[in-house]
Amino acid sequence: MGKTFFHTKLIFQRIGIVVLMFTICRILFYAFNSTHFSNVGFSEFLSGLLFDLSAIAMLNSPFITFHILPFPFRDTRWYQKFLKLVFYFTNGLAIALNLMDIEYFKFTFKRSTYDLISMMGMGDDIQQLIPSFLKDYWYLILIFGVMLLIMEWLYRKTQRGKNGAIFSLKYLITHTIIGMIIFGLFLVIYRGGFQLRPINIINASAYTESQNIPLVLNTPFTMIKTVGKKELKEVQYYEDEQTMNAIFNPIKQYNTPPYDSLNAPNVVIIILESFSKEYSGTLNGRKGYMPFIDSLMNEAL
Repeated sequence: MGKTFFHTKLIFQRIGIVVLMFTICRILFYAFNSTHFSNVGFSEFLSGLLFDLSAIAMLNSPFITFHILPFPFRDTRWYQKFLKLVFYFTNGLAIALNLMDIEYFKFTFKRSTYDLISMMGMGDDIQQLIPSFLKDYWYLILIFGVMLLIMEWLYRKTQRGKNGAIFSLKYLITHTIIGMIIFGLFLVIYRGGFQLRPINIINASAYTESQNIPLVLNTPFTMIKTVGKKELKEVQYYEDEQTMNAIFNPIKQYNTPPYDSLNAPNVVIIILESFSKEYSGTLNGRKGYMPFIDSLMNEAL
């Protein structure tokens, strides 16, 4: 039985290493940005595990596929080195993206999406800023190096055992079935469950308060989910400003009395967007938090 499930055990051990690394990244993300979040509890970290597993399953789909191939060469040294290379390339990039957002979050207040990659390809501004970023945030590089060392130490522990199974027709059939089950399991994990649609960025709002959504999400997940998203195109309805003004010009000039500059009525329209009337003592009849606006209301329409 141990020989039969040897590679199954290896897959879950190695994916478990990645889950641990993602969890460490979330703890660091919160530690460096705790002032931006409120009412954070264990539930945010537990819910974040759902999105971590989804991203990990998607990113590691090549690694998992190569791992479950039911052929004897997967026990050879060269193939195990190939698997390790795929493992580090994929998950090293994922960890780097998570660590990058520890500081980049302070500028955007959201997890980075694929548009960041598009911005890097549109000009040389970001490329020119990379040296200064590396200088200012050198500690992130240090953390990245430490995490890679921890990954290497844990990964080597999974290489100590040996399969010992003899390849045969029974071996081929058994491990093909096991591989299909494993692949199906990780497909469900990537989808986030058996619901009609796979989980998306917006689903994070169901697990926490709006201001804590970036804590629940992870950067590889938001990157994956925004690849190929169509951007809004700028629409030009008029060829030039003169054509538009010929139809309607909102700018009016009144240069004849009584609308001269000294006697013209001064009309000011104040619009407050997403502002509740509970903040105004004039509107709610109780205590207000906007005394100046309330004083204007008493002399206005």
